[in-house]
Amino acid sequence: MCLVKEHDLPYEFPQNVIEEADRINQKIEIKDIPNRVDLRR
Repeated sequence: MCLVKEHDLPYEFPQNVIEEADRINQKIEIKDIPNRVDLRR
């Protein structure tokens, strides 16, 4: 968040972006797992 403030970047998304993100399915299909990269570290 520090970089956002330092460079005066917007940190809130417009409502239409939030609504579109809400429509994305959050469930991962088992068949898709082999094609995914785990970036948790």
